[in-house]
Amino acid sequence: MPLLTRPEKIYDVDDIEAHCRATIRRQLGRNGGYLEADQFDELLSYLLTIAFRLKEKYDPSRSSLSFSTFCAQICGKRVIDWYRKELGDSRYGKRPPTLSLEHLAASTGRTIAEVIGTSSEGDLEEVLTRAAFA
Repeated sequence: MPLLTRPEKIYDVDDIEAHCRATIRRQLGRNGGYLEADQFDELLSYLLTIAFRLKEKYDPSRSSLSFSTFCAQICGKRVIDWYRKELGDSRYGKRPPTLSLEHLAASTGRTIAEVIGTSSEGDLEEVLTRAAFA
């Protein structure tokens, strides 16, 4: 179901809503993404807002790109940004938890110096100083 009451023409794009829908489908298809109908409509309204902002920024005399290409490139990137923001970023897998030396020492029942492998607090300070400036 269309979000706009009538097709809106912007420069060389006869129907900006159809153009944004096609951009969403193309990006989701390339990246194996899937959206429920309400998520699709939310993303579409977001892209329409971006497209109308781009209309104000686009200057045909300063660009070698048509508005349709310019809009598709920017909106394509925004589809990925929106998808990651709303549904999470899984590009790098799950990150391991970050543990502090205090946590490691407490969980093993040792001192921080023992965890690092130094024999005294002076050695510990030296190791930490070298690590900080490495």
